[in-house]
Amino acid sequence: MGIFISMRFQFPPFIPARPTSRNSFSKPELRLPLPIAPPTELG
Repeated sequence: MGIFISMRFQFPPFIPARPTSRNSFSKPELRLPLPIAPPTELG
């Protein structure tokens, strides 16, 4: 079950990051850390 959750989490971010990386390499990288950066910077 642990492997299924890990694969599922990498599947969504991997698909949108692939087509977006061609248009903007900074967009896909900012989209993932965006939700994780605000809560981390607040702490």
